[in-house]
Amino acid sequence: MNDTDLRMFQSLFTEPEPAPQVVAAGRARLQHSYRRPGFRLPRLSVPVLAGLGTAAAAAAAVVVVAISAIAPPAPGSARPAPGSAPRAVISLTASQVLLTAARTVASLPAAQPSPQQWLLISSVEYQAGAKAVTSREWTTFNGVRSAYYQAGKLTHSAPVPAAIGDGSPMGAYDVLRKLPPYPQNLLAALSRVSAGQVIAEGSTQARAWQNIVQLLWNSPVAAPSKEQAEIFIALTKIPGLRVEHLNDALGKPAIGLYLPAAGHSDLLLDPHTYQVVGRLSVSNGRYTKAEREMAKLKKFTLYPAGTITWSIVRSSAPVSGPGQS
Repeated sequence: MNDTDLRMFQSLFTEPEPAPQVVAAGRARLQHSYRRPGFRLPRLSVPVLAGLGTAAAAAAAVVVVAISAIAPPAPGSARPAPGSAPRAVISLTASQVLLTAARTVASLPAAQPSPQQWLLISSVEYQAGAKAVTSREWTTFNGVRSAYYQAGKLTHSAPVPAAIGDGSPMGAYDVLRKLPPYPQNLLAALSRVSAGQVIAEGSTQARAWQNIVQLLWNSPVAAPSKEQAEIFIALTKIPGLRVEHLNDALGKPAIGLYLPAAGHSDLLLDPHTYQVVGRLSVSNGRYTKAEREMAKLKKFTLYPAGTITWSIVRSSAPVSGPGQS
């Protein structure tokens, strides 16, 4: 994303409202068209915007999605019966949310910690049917050193090699920083990298989505600002991507992104800063014969479709050393 793209992108959100007389004239023409014999609403399509910047091309994409309000119980509170959470569905566009996210993160200052910088990573993890678990871990940006509390004692893990790939905060950050610009190039590149995981079989777009999720999650300090904005713009090019308004493991509002073709596993964004704050999984209500047999033996729980079965929320901050906050 260059400066021209950013200016064009900004203009998308600052265009003045049309004058009342213009709106009235347009409404009259539309009503007249409805009465014409044989009139049919035009079929929407994404035009090829040759020569325009990334932001303008992305703004032309319109993907209608369902936004569902599915609230997991707050840690420590009484939990409702599985599947009893209220569900409300409204219609919005994924591109509208994603372009707002791109605009927001593009304005953030770029910051990259030094390789030896210690980070405090705090998380709360919720598993359906169990109590929420809170944890704190310290790690260096390059992932070589880490520490955590065990039985009330600060314990240091054995150092690991510096070159541990994109599974470390710095490794994931570097992969994100080197992504090519423009949506289609970016998605093509992300469909090829491993992101420290075994990619399941699926479409190129599903693999790209899985890698986007893993890389953003592996980089707790967040992706570089411009590259993060490019990712949000590129996501408008993935057909079927869904956006949900829900609550995270702490009961706080969050925006969930997921691709049905890759399963109902959301990447959670803060609704104000659009930074990654968590992940969650939602039951699809479908189970194998073996799982149903285990459920009869009370060794496995069958949750109705739409039930949040797992969620984690995370925050990170630079600190002076392990054990510090």
